[in-house]
Amino acid sequence: MTPLKLLVDTNVWMDYFLVRQEPHREAVELVRLVFGTEDVVLYAASLSLKDLANLLENMFRRDVRDSAGDVSPKAAAAARETAWGCVRAVVDKALVVPVGHAEVLQAFTLRSAHDDFEDDLLLSAAYRAGVDYVVTADAALARRSPVPCVNASRAVELIRDHRAATA
Repeated sequence: MTPLKLLVDTNVWMDYFLVRQEPHREAVELVRLVFGTEDVVLYAASLSLKDLANLLENMFRRDVRDSAGDVSPKAAAAARETAWGCVRAVVDKALVVPVGHAEVLQAFTLRSAHDDFEDDLLLSAAYRAGVDYVVTADAALARRSPVPCVNASRAVELIRDHRAATA
């Protein structure tokens, strides 16, 4: 059986870690359905890991600042450690697709269709990994992408359909 291959965009990983956001449930269900199985493989682009670490640490610091007024060194260290832990969780749940020179060059070829360098790097990673779908919450990316894109909710449906077809 050929596994279903899904490249998960940074925004879906953010939804997974940030409970307060509405799409959190769908992202959690996506990871839950896949973790520990062999019929579906999750991928993350290496550039997403850098973005996750930075975005999550900044969000955790902002939350502390909003509630306490300032960020103590202890709170800053906790925000950084938590962000590192989240990145580690992604590495435990997904295969990392490197983004290197070839992917950068390919991103330039995708510019005419999409014209968003970060997204074009993600699409290049999707091509490199040979994924079936990119899982994203970015509607503009999904509309213009030459790689099929779905949101987390649709990815959950695809996983269930894939399993039903191979059962």
